[in-house]
Amino acid sequence: MLNIPININESGNVNIKIYNVYGQLALEKSDYFNVGNHMVLLPNDLPSGQYTVSIDQETQHLGNQSIIIIK
Repeated sequence: MLNIPININESGNVNIKIYNVYGQLALEKSDYFNVGNHMVLLPNDLPSGQYTVSIDQETQHLGNQSIIIIK
């Protein structure tokens, strides 16, 4: 499992996208979150490599994170 920490300032739908080094969408998850800190668990069926996690809420971009998966 991948653990992605996020901090939400407003309740609402959050979209999490994971891109590979070529900019191709590798995984996407959308869910509703209340205000506060959360740990999002995603299945780790991705191959080893470097990825960028993009987190958006409604029209607001909450940030990017780089992750490396080693199996």
